[in-house]
Order: sequence, then structure tokens, then C-alpha cells
Amino acid sequence: MPSEQKIISTIDEFYEVISGSAGEEREWDKLRLLFCEGAVLTPYVFSDNVNERSISYNIESYINRVKKIILSSDFNERGFNYRIDIYGNIANVYSEYSAQINTGNETYMKKGINLIQLLLDVDNWKIISMLWENTSG
Repeated sequence: MPSEQKIISTIDEFYEVISGSAGEEREWDKLRLLFCEGAVLTPYVFSDNVNERSISYNIESYINRVKKIILSSDFNERGFNYRIDIYGNIANVYSEYSAQINTGNETYMKKGINLIQLLLDVDNWKIISMLWENTSG
């Protein structure tokens, strides 16, 4: 499989693992395998409080943070419009995303952009950092 396809597959697996029905336990070990040791996940949060912006998480703190959110309701996130730049054993990917959250009778949709950096680890691309920002919702 060419590198770009492997990269897309890695990112799509990320979206697949975090998506599911309310109460459905996710495959957290599978998610952990997608990331390099020491990987950083950083959402950009709009806030007047500078201390609340760009709080970074390691994979364990990210899982603990999102577990409460995505297990309490149906959650489905998918990526599209990938722009991939590969430089030897590193890659930079822009991935637009949309997420649908079903809470009872209402559906909430958010969209945004992920900036994802990956490293080639032998034959697998692993995520070393993710930075994202919601653009609507």
C-alpha cells in the first residue's frame, strides 16, 4: 500500500475508534497503537481566558477527557478533504472533519480542521501530534 493510503488509513482508524453509539466502549488499545510514545493532542478552544486555550493532552489524558463526552451520546466523526505532504519519514496532513452528536431527539453537528503530523515507524505511520479547531457548531 502506498504511503498516502497508509496515512489515510491511520487517520480514518482514529475517526473510527472515537465514533460509536452511546455507552459503547471504544477500542482504546487500538487508539493507543495509532500514536507514537509522547504524542500530543491539542484542541484550540475559543475562550477569553488565555489559560483555557490550546490545552495539550497525551493519549491517556485525551482518552480520559473524551470518554465522558463520547460515551454519553451517539458520536460519529469522519475526515475528508485530506491534504498530505510527505517528507521522507515524516508527514503533515490537513484533514477536515465533521462530527455528529445525537443527544436524545436532537442532533448537533460540528465541523473543523485537524492538523496531524505522523512519523514512519518501520512500516506503519503513527501520529506524533494533532492540533484541531472547530470551525462551526
